[in-house]
Amino acid sequence: MTNIRIFTSTLTLLFLTACGGGGGSSKDVDTSPKKTHFSITTEVTAGGTISPTTVSVEDGNTTSFNLSANSDYQLDSVTGCGGTLTGSTYVTASISTHCEVSVRFIPTSNISGVAQLGLISGANVKLYELPEKLQLAETTTSILSETYGEFTFDGVAIRDERFYLIEVSGGQDTDPNDDGVVVEGEVIDIAGKVSAIAKGDQLIENQIRVTALSDIQALFVTSKVDGYELSEPSLLDDIAASLIQDINNDGLVNSLDLLLFNPLENQSRVKVSYTDLLNGYIDSIHNGADLSHKLFDLVSLLPPTVTIDGGAFQQVPFTLKGQLSNYPQALTTQWLVDGEMVEPDSELAITEAGSKLLTVKLFNDDELVTTVDKLLVAY
Repeated sequence: MTNIRIFTSTLTLLFLTACGGGGGSSKDVDTSPKKTHFSITTEVTAGGTISPTTVSVEDGNTTSFNLSANSDYQLDSVTGCGGTLTGSTYVTASISTHCEVSVRFIPTSNISGVAQLGLISGANVKLYELPEKLQLAETTTSILSETYGEFTFDGVAIRDERFYLIEVSGGQDTDPNDDGVVVEGEVIDIAGKVSAIAKGDQLIENQIRVTALSDIQALFVTSKVDGYELSEPSLLDDIAASLIQDINNDGLVNSLDLLLFNPLENQSRVKVSYTDLLNGYIDSIHNGADLSHKLFDLVSLLPPTVTIDGGAFQQVPFTLKGQLSNYPQALTTQWLVDGEMVEPDSELAITEAGSKLLTVKLFNDDELVTTVDKLLVAY
């Protein structure tokens, strides 16, 4: 009996060994590392959609989103996840962390205005965003007699607080003497340009007018270096106040009054000679005069002024310091005392009684545009 039991146990052990033992699996165990995925979420303002809205992306891969603006909106910006925009598709960079794509849509508006020296027919009109002077739209002024000068930019995205330039070129001045009567034989072809600068909310809320006065204002803030000097927006109001009275009767005089100025209705509210404006500055626009000529006409209408700290009558000893105001930013200056050139910011000690002549020469490039004198009496 003992031998039989030993034999049976041996057979059982062999059987278990042949079957792999204890019921275990014969499949290989997956020991490869698990792949990492990152979540991309999205944030979208009103006015459009993004698809998909969330997505999981494997480490090192890219993904794309489709953007769609609603009617009367357009895409303003899309940022996040290191992506780039091509058409309406935003493709991320290689993803290595969780990130978010932010999309901003902006409403569009129809912007209307009137180009008017006399009413200007058949002119080209361009709309730019400043200070980059990025062109947004282009159109022409009406050639129909009942709507001469009118223009509209359709479906343009305008930001309330940004500044914009409207530039009108070519076409015909249908009423060059601004008497409200169109005489075919008096129509003048316009060789130059006339411009206006306005804030976005002014464009959206008003039918602005591009006139000789708005062109003077734009020329005042034109800089040879930076394009347009708009770091102090109050400067536009100050220029308007030197040219025009309260047009919209709101008790204030600012740039909006200048943009609403209608040469046929508001000539009596202009602070400069309208005859000089017609015969000088507007004539330069008609003839396509160069910048120096326009600047000369401008400073003839609105002469720059020199002031002396402490006044023109001072007791010696004192330090002479002068300031120039009301002059176009495109002009450069040269300061002289009794014909001797001095630095504009220098502090000149005056120790002897007598009179001295402070002179400022204003140049466009190397061409003298005008000279301003101020007499100083020391006692």
